[in-house]
Amino acid sequence: MPDDPVRIFVSYARDDRRWVDRNDSHHLIPHLISSLRKQNVEVWFDAALVASEVFKRTIEQEIRRADIAVLLVSQSFLNSEFIEAVELPEITKRTEDPNFHVVPILIGYSDWQELEILAERQVLPGPPPTPLIDYTTDPAKWDKVRFEITSEIKQLVNRVREIRSQSTSSADSEAKTTSAILHDLGHEAGFDSIPGEQPVSGPAMTSHIVVVESDTKQPNRILVSPVLAASLDATEPAPGDRKINPIDGAEMIWIPPGPFLMGDDDIHDNPRRTVTLSGYWIYKNLVTVGQYKHCCNATRIAMPAAPNFNLDWAKEDHPMVNVSLYDAMSYCKWAEASLPTEAQWEKAAKGTDGRRFPWGRDWDSGKVWGSRKELGDAGGTIRAGVYGISLYGCSDMAGNVWQWCADWYDADYSKSAPANDPSGPPVGDQRVLRGSSWYSNDPDYFRSAFRLTSAADNSNSNYGFRCVLNPEKD
Repeated sequence: MPDDPVRIFVSYARDDRRWVDRNDSHHLIPHLISSLRKQNVEVWFDAALVASEVFKRTIEQEIRRADIAVLLVSQSFLNSEFIEAVELPEITKRTEDPNFHVVPILIGYSDWQELEILAERQVLPGPPPTPLIDYTTDPAKWDKVRFEITSEIKQLVNRVREIRSQSTSSADSEAKTTSAILHDLGHEAGFDSIPGEQPVSGPAMTSHIVVVESDTKQPNRILVSPVLAASLDATEPAPGDRKINPIDGAEMIWIPPGPFLMGDDDIHDNPRRTVTLSGYWIYKNLVTVGQYKHCCNATRIAMPAAPNFNLDWAKEDHPMVNVSLYDAMSYCKWAEASLPTEAQWEKAAKGTDGRRFPWGRDWDSGKVWGSRKELGDAGGTIRAGVYGISLYGCSDMAGNVWQWCADWYDADYSKSAPANDPSGPPVGDQRVLRGSSWYSNDPDYFRSAFRLTSAADNSNSNYGFRCVLNPEKD
């Protein structure tokens, strides 16, 4: 379709991560992303090329979906067994399509001439082309060559669009109306019965930059790929195992089955007791702005209003806020996941030994992102994945944003709750949030057993969420 985003796949070796790292002063791909923000383009790259079957299938699919492949060529790139065995064969197959474009960029000295697919194409000055690394010592030359590379890719993006327009112009009479398309998309995604969404005519955003960073730090962009169930092994994972949800790129941590001490003796609506849970996967990090943007793009739902500390939702690695329970549930449905129960959230936050905070028994303000002297003096959220690290490795389990749970609130639920896999009361007036936020300054609010209640349709700038996946539901 002419309105579909132009998709760019970026191939590179792990040793060359600096070129895709926005924190590096000489990054290339983040600069490209910024330059294409208004072009309705998806840029896909993976920050950790793990040679597993899941990633192999995911990468092969992304290459097949791509209109343009950008190759960051170095000797590490040429020496990579994964690139040689998986990426280059798929990219070479795609070159049989005249509408598929390959852009090799020589970033370091290497024997790149040995590969025909590289020798035929280059965007750097030459011949022979000068490796990009040689331009980084001169700021003026670096800016110029980076501009030239971006300009070349923009031209290819425009060419892709022109070809699409030509190929679809004859089929206009058979096309659905915009409203019908949006209705079908929303219905197929299952969003027509969820309160709170607002469909928009046409694309939900002018920019569709999508970057998947599936490393052990912070996956803060989104990948659309095969259903999640196909990526999960049939055997039970081991404690500490991690997987990537291939739908939204989120890293998940396995919480093993077994008992834990839930609640605390001095919390009246969450007294200390032993609860036993089945094993489950939980998102290591909060759902980010970038991930939520892609969900909205995929389902044609408008983004909510941005908070004043994240204007235009520019900080895409920050946790998503201004979401109601229904918004969070809609995202989970799209990601083939669910909201955690209170018990699942609390076990992931504090482990099995009944500690008060994710890190231990004693309060430590340096381990959370929250306000200090006055409510709200933290000023807003911080990048997800930095503070509030639990025993299992989950981040922001104390501070940054309150997190929606699946349970209805009942102050006396613990008196009648099952000892195994409690899922909360069947009905209620309020829902539960856990973890506290940047706005709070009371240490008690940051305790893993503390419960906050709110109406399900309420949303504000310190409400967010994370997802879980229960293997038995696949």
